[in-house]
Amino acid sequence: MKILSRNNILASLAMGLCICMSACLSIEIGGSSFEYSKLDSKQREAVVFLDTSLNFIPRALPGKLYAVHAKHLLASMKKDSEYLIYLWDPDCKAEGCVPISAMQRFADKKGYILYVILDYKYDPEILEFLASNTERRFLLNYDYYDVDNVRKVNDLFRAELLGRKPKDEENWRRSLVMKNGEFQYTLNGIDEAKENP
Repeated sequence: MKILSRNNILASLAMGLCICMSACLSIEIGGSSFEYSKLDSKQREAVVFLDTSLNFIPRALPGKLYAVHAKHLLASMKKDSEYLIYLWDPDCKAEGCVPISAMQRFADKKGYILYVILDYKYDPEILEFLASNTERRFLLNYDYYDVDNVRKVNDLFRAELLGRKPKDEENWRRSLVMKNGEFQYTLNGIDEAKENP
């Protein structure tokens, strides 16, 4: 029986660790992908991917949801108006994730026009909910950004909305305040929103 040297044992352990870590990485990336493909044909008909050349957002149609990119939102913003853009993930449990109804009450109180962007999870029940409240409720357009990963699409959307690469705190917060089409600040939930002017 041959005894392995210390170097051979360490090399084997390192190789095993690398294999395990790459498997975990694959699982994490795969688990955060776009879910539009899981919808049936009727549910897919509810999603309208706006033409990328449009410089406005058409009036909402009953039972339809528009998949938009940041340029659509920027083009639709009126002068002398403030907007609260809320990137909503229905499964998020973090501090910055609040129900749409609470965010709407806050926006109304502050005089913001609320845009809710579903940045992930095209689930049939969620689509039904959003389709019943179509005014300024949108889906993030993954086709436009040509990426099938939630984090990457979110990063590209924010960069396009801000006109630059977001700073760290801007990149992780779910609410962005815009005025006259210009970025003002981010919010991390309603409690922090109350502290801002």
